[in-house]
Amino acid sequence: MSREPRPEADPFFRLTAFLIASARGALEEGVVTASLRLLDAAARLTSIAREYVDDDFLADLGRSVAEAGPAAYLESTERYIGLLDEVLAAVATEGARRAGVEPT
Repeated sequence: MSREPRPEADPFFRLTAFLIASARGALEEGVVTASLRLLDAAARLTSIAREYVDDDFLADLGRSVAEAGPAAYLESTERYIGLLDEVLAAVATEGARRAGVEPT
């Protein structure tokens, strides 16, 4: 007898399926496209997180990445790498703030 899937589990299944498909697709797509898929997964995760935590940083980050990531990717590899560097710096700064460490 099969059980009905729980509605709250659907976003987790969808993200898991996306990551598995992305892992397989990365073998043929190349590193830049695979990187875009990881950025998309991060945006999806921040969307799921909104249902469980009140975190303005994650919400803003997810919106920003979802909007700017594909545009930068389509513009040029250099612009996309620049965006990744900006996002990584923002996450590192926020991580340091949350850990009570002053950024250097």
